[in-house]
Formats: sequence, C-alpha cells, structure tokens
Amino acid sequence: MAIPPGILYRLAKPFLDRRGMEVLPKDRHEKKGTTPSALQRARGRGICPGTVIDVGASDGRWSVATSRVFPEARFHMLEPLLERKESLEALCAKTPAFRYRLAAASDRCGSAHLAVSEDLDGSALSADGQTGARLIDVTTIDFEVAKNDLLAPYLIKLDTHGFEAEILRGALETLPQTEMLIIEAYNFNLGGEALRFPQLCLHLESLGFRCADLVDLSWRPSDGMLWQMDLVFIPSASPSFSCNAYA
Repeated sequence: MAIPPGILYRLAKPFLDRRGMEVLPKDRHEKKGTTPSALQRARGRGICPGTVIDVGASDGRWSVATSRVFPEARFHMLEPLLERKESLEALCAKTPAFRYRLAAASDRCGSAHLAVSEDLDGSALSADGQTGARLIDVTTIDFEVAKNDLLAPYLIKLDTHGFEAEILRGALETLPQTEMLIIEAYNFNLGGEALRFPQLCLHLESLGFRCADLVDLSWRPSDGMLWQMDLVFIPSASPSFSCNAYA
C-alpha cells in the first residue's frame, strides 16, 4: 500500500530538521530562475524604477510582464522591426503608461542596416550593404531619455544580440540614474564587439555595476552547452554588496 506523500513528509521532517535539511517543492528552483522572480527579489531590495527602458522590445510582452511587478513605472520600448508595429501600437493604445519607438539602440542617432532573420527574433544590426538588410532608425538611450522626459530612476533591459557595448556607450548620461540593468548575455562569441558574459560583467563593473542575479538560462540543443542567460546588474555601491556573508 502506498504511503501518502504528506505522511512521509511529517515522518521525515524531524530527521531533516536535526540535520539542517528541508524538502523543497519540485518546481521551486525553476521558479527562482525566471525573470519575474528576479524582479520580485529586486523589488524586495527596494528597487522601484520610474521608467523601464525596454530595448529589443519585440511585441512588448516582456514589458507587460514587468509591469505586473512595477505597476507604478512608465515603459519606453525600442524595437527596430516594422513587423512588431501593430502589436506595439495596440499595447500602447490600451496602456497609457506604455510608449514605443520603431528604432534600434546604438551609440549614435541616425540610421543603420538591420539583418532580418526568418524567425524575426534573431534579427540584428549588420554591415552596410549586407544582402537582405533593411535601413532602420537608430537612437541612443540618452537621447530617448532627454527627448521624452523619462522619469528616473531607470531599469534598462537589453535583448540586443551582442550589441550591448555600443548601446551602453549611448547611455553614459543615463547610467548614473539607473538602479538595475537586465542584459541577455552569451557564452559564445557572436562577432564584432559582442562580449561574452565574463567580459560583460567586467565591462559593467567599469561602469559602476555588479551582477546581482542570473535567470533564464538556455542550452545549445546540438551539444547541451550553456548558450545564454539574463544577467541582472545593480550599482556597485548598493548596500546589498556591503555584506560578504551568506547568512
């Protein structure tokens, strides 16, 4: 006869307690490793942005999910793909706190070529004249903040496929008022100025930020190698870094 799990837990609990052990729900670690959980942990540490700047916004779903954790924030989305315009317009029409611009973020304002992937999600800035590339607007985070009077402090999210270094160069005036960055980072070289995640951590430290969380890991299907993750950065001066103890 099978023993109900609840009875097994009650029988085992005293033994586990004496050894400082506990039984965790099967999905607890999975839930802790997601972006919503990282946002909740950040809010618990007192982070509450005035504006969320979503770079590489796609159809806006990331901003929608983030607004559930930070309902007081306003959202400014940058997305270069014309194919996302209809979804973004509909979202902004029904949500006054949301606005968007069809443009890619860079270290300058002007235009650049975008190589559009078949699945759209893999699209990225490309060399001028690349076959199939389209000309798009590019802007800087600093310009968008000033032009739109975006309220500090800021949370910046980058889903930008290896162009993080140049985008950050275009945000040097905004970063001192930024309390969190969430950046999609890679374990492999994507070419150009793309930084692998250890290099990205060092680069952010030079800009005054340290890694505070790690979520949404994914693995390469061909060989199971770690492919990418989202890294969460907060200012190095944060009180959270003043204690080096675990407990």
